[in-house]
Amino acid sequence: MVLAVPKNHYLAKARQLAPADLATQGWVGNIHRDDAFNHLEFSKACGRAGFAPDVIAEAPEPLAALGLVAAGVGVTVVQHSLRHQVPEGVVLLDLPWFTYRTSLWVAWHKVALRPLVTHFRNLVRQSRLLETSENCETQAVV
Repeated sequence: MVLAVPKNHYLAKARQLAPADLATQGWVGNIHRDDAFNHLEFSKACGRAGFAPDVIAEAPEPLAALGLVAAGVGVTVVQHSLRHQVPEGVVLLDLPWFTYRTSLWVAWHKVALRPLVTHFRNLVRQSRLLETSENCETQAVV
């Protein structure tokens, strides 16, 4: 996970961040109504890191949360895999001490794959982030 802050935010130029830097921020939460488990795990990870996020706005998915960050509403964390989809006006910062992780599930049909899907599947399989799962062929963890 990486921290997303507005480009003009004072933390955007920080070389290193500490948990205390995040304790005073207004947060944009990624809240899915069917995802109470991940919300709880996120809160626990924040507590382990030494801060409690002050969630002032909620977004139904990470890209919407990034849009709210770009608008200056607050800060959020998103998967590192979204780094190429960050809107203008958002800066991503590493949090090496933050232990929260989320899973990214990828599914495809086994037959009649289009060339682009086949290429993507091969990239996922070659990824160093790849794990196997009992219930499916592969799971990429981000």
